[in-house]
Amino acid sequence: MRKKIRTNSKFALFGPLIQEAVFFIFFFLILWLRIRPTLSLESQQPVFFSGWAFLSEHFAFPGGLMDWLSAWLMRGWTSDWLASLEITAVVWTGTLLLRRWIEHLTGFWTVHTVHLIPAAFLLAAHTRYETPFSLTLGWACACLLLFTFRYESPRIPWIRIPAMLAWFIVCYWLAGGAALSAGVALALAQGLVRGKHWEGLTLLAASAGIPFIAYLFAEWSPLKQAFLHGLPLENPAIPLHAAYGIPLFFAAAAVTVWLTTLPVLQKPVNRFNEWSMPLKWAAGTVLILTAAFLLHAAAVSRFTRTVLAVNLEARREAWPSVLERASRAQGWDPILSVQVNRALQARGRLLDEMFAWPQRDGDNGLIPANKLCKAWPEETARLFFSMGLIGEAQHWAHEAMTLRGPTPDILRLLGTIYMLKGDSAAALSFAANLAKTPGGRASAADLATCVRDRAERYSRPRYRSILDAMPEKDFISVGRPSEADLIRLLERNPENRIASDYRAALALIEGNHRRLWETLDSGRRPAGWEGRTPRHVQEAFLFHAAVTPGFDARRLQPWIDGDTALRFRRFEEAFKRAGNNRSLAESAVRGAFGGTYWVYRMFDRPAARPAEGPDDFQ
Repeated sequence: MRKKIRTNSKFALFGPLIQEAVFFIFFFLILWLRIRPTLSLESQQPVFFSGWAFLSEHFAFPGGLMDWLSAWLMRGWTSDWLASLEITAVVWTGTLLLRRWIEHLTGFWTVHTVHLIPAAFLLAAHTRYETPFSLTLGWACACLLLFTFRYESPRIPWIRIPAMLAWFIVCYWLAGGAALSAGVALALAQGLVRGKHWEGLTLLAASAGIPFIAYLFAEWSPLKQAFLHGLPLENPAIPLHAAYGIPLFFAAAAVTVWLTTLPVLQKPVNRFNEWSMPLKWAAGTVLILTAAFLLHAAAVSRFTRTVLAVNLEARREAWPSVLERASRAQGWDPILSVQVNRALQARGRLLDEMFAWPQRDGDNGLIPANKLCKAWPEETARLFFSMGLIGEAQHWAHEAMTLRGPTPDILRLLGTIYMLKGDSAAALSFAANLAKTPGGRASAADLATCVRDRAERYSRPRYRSILDAMPEKDFISVGRPSEADLIRLLERNPENRIASDYRAALALIEGNHRRLWETLDSGRRPAGWEGRTPRHVQEAFLFHAAVTPGFDARRLQPWIDGDTALRFRRFEEAFKRAGNNRSLAESAVRGAFGGTYWVYRMFDRPAARPAEGPDDFQ
């Protein structure tokens, strides 16, 4: 037997605590400043209702209580620093319990560095925004299971073993698969390290058998879920090194402690123990911090972070922030085009600045088609709602609820839609469910008031604008909303600024400046064009006149500013100097005329989008 290492060095007492403090300050700062945990709410907004009925559902399957607790805690993630503090506190607590268990196995007074390895993996896991907080809570519960097995009272085996199994079953029902990984580690520790082979075999059998029993008798426990729910292996979005490293660490720790007891390894172990404690602490701290940063850096996706941040700001209708965050995107995606165009329109700048942004997705980046709607149903539902396409908004809001669950935002949106459509019973049903969510009572009460009081509904500017915009006859487009749907909105209300802007933008995106000119040739200025024609519309008119034989340029005078006309003449001159060769002219023209409709029309306009189905036509 190895004798316990005792030392009067202060590092033996305070070294691990100092190391943990340094590591978890780093852990917190990475979460807060780089990962931004609140963005997780954009990909996995938790569903939580108050009351016993919702809680009882989570008693029905192993790991359900961690799901319930996770949803309850995540509703309080109102800021990144608060969410980061919460995650850090849970991981630090689990790490402290894990250290105490390893110290119990080794007989050493201090353990440092090695117990921080799972925390480094968890940091990498949280870099992926699909990682549920319940995973971290379950891991901490598994650490609690390990910690409590340090106490082996009562000492009579035929009483102790059933008591151990009872506590193991409780932890399994709380944490699911995370408790199983701890159970395997306990079996190895009891059998290999402590020499209690029957207890080890019993725990090993329980780790394999109890999930199978849960599968047979629990209503909501498929066999795969009975074993894996609560483990990172269940989530394919988590990096493989974290998905395997988190659960396997427990067993690896037990086996490593056993290996250090073998006579062949006693000499190198004792030699390592002779190193000074400050040196071991310092080297271990540098090593674990470096490993944690590299694991995090390997898992991070800055582009995903940007997309989620843009969607978050769009849901808040913080349009300047949408544009600011999208401007830093390292890559592009159709949903970014959709949100940028929404932000530009909301600020009255769509037809003046849209081509200063990538429009490589064509009309799909303006009015999303089915495939994009299915990928981002809540985001597209909000776009259609703002236009007044209430049927489309209702359809995709229900799709969002199917995909994401009845989150407070979706319940509020659907309740509002049904209220505006006059379906009071459905609207009040959504309001009642909204009232059961944390912080949802005020919104639910306000919604219910508007449902019951028509005058109150019309007194709200946001509701009134949608009521004035939505078509009198409800409809859902086949394929995707098109110009015909925008025309229906304008027939209902010619002052619908969003429909007017999007119709003009759709013509520009499609390169159909002829249709735009024919629409506006009547002399009537659309909504929002009082006093000045938007810049990109002017550019389209000049382009149309230049490529249309026999076009009378005098017809442009009411629509064109002198500066825009002068700039177009310079554009034409640049083309002529290149011999009207598009390839030769492109580099010079882009530098001088970037962000104009002309550059988009000549060089950037994408090919026609292929139909996504038999009913989806261009």
